[in-house]
Amino acid sequence: MKEQTENNFISKFEKRLSEVPNKEYLIQNEINQIEKTTSSDEPWQEFDNEPWRESEKHSVFRLEQVGSLLLFNDIFHFYLMNNECDSILGEGMKEDDSIMATVEEAMQFADYYTWLKSLKNNPVKPKLATSLSHRQKMLALHYLGLDLSKYDNTKSGNILGDILGLDKGNTRKYLSYVSAGKNDVRTKKNLQAVLNLFESQEITDISAKIKSDIDSLS
Repeated sequence: MKEQTENNFISKFEKRLSEVPNKEYLIQNEINQIEKTTSSDEPWQEFDNEPWRESEKHSVFRLEQVGSLLLFNDIFHFYLMNNECDSILGEGMKEDDSIMATVEEAMQFADYYTWLKSLKNNPVKPKLATSLSHRQKMLALHYLGLDLSKYDNTKSGNILGDILGLDKGNTRKYLSYVSAGKNDVRTKKNLQAVLNLFESQEITDISAKIKSDIDSLS
């Protein structure tokens, strides 16, 4: 059997995980949906030329290569128990491209399930601190308690720009936007990135404040 490629289920879920605040729920629900799908023998249905079942409506994953749900589930469970599935595939099956596409997806789905279970038990904290934009860094400093309002805006902005190695003009401008209303600094995207940063360090009081501010922008 050919070597497995990148797991698209994992890649897609990682992107979705970075976008939602309630990561624990997303992970647990995805596990539930996988278990529901792989314990069923209901027929597959076609919607907009993409095969998916009613039970998948609340899941991140979408299955594309399932020709036989019975075969898919057999491979899924056998692979999880034995770490291989060659021993249950006949030569005729290995020569059938359609069957092997189902087998390949079932194996990736099993790896995805194992990965999710591990993620639930050992959550990986977001690696976002070094990827924050200039605007997001200003917001993070604001939520940490930085208040330069009693100083001259130009001088304090220039000093902060030098400290951080950031453009001084933009630093001055962004500082004036960090504390009030909705603007091009206090956007949902920027606030979510900063929220992920504080959640990764389990700073719950600041995280709660940022969540409240995100809600207020709705």
